[in-house]
Amino acid sequence: MSRAQDKKKIPVLPEEQEHIQHFEAIYNQYRDRIRNYIAVKTNSATADDLTQQAFLKAMENFHLFKCNSSIFTWLFKIA
Repeated sequence: MSRAQDKKKIPVLPEEQEHIQHFEAIYNQYRDRIRNYIAVKTNSATADDLTQQAFLKAMENFHLFKCNSSIFTWLFKIA
């Protein structure tokens, strides 16, 4: 009988930690506003999922944010 192996954890480099902490602060600041916007367009359960997806997409593409607008506007556009 084989046992499932835990995936090997990849260490987070110091420069990536700063990026993650910065994005975490943005997430905490804007999560409720983005979720409330999505909830108006959908239902509560769907809003939770779509909010997570919007922030995941934002985090994956954070390097593309050019500061041409506010971070909230950019997140709102993604949502």
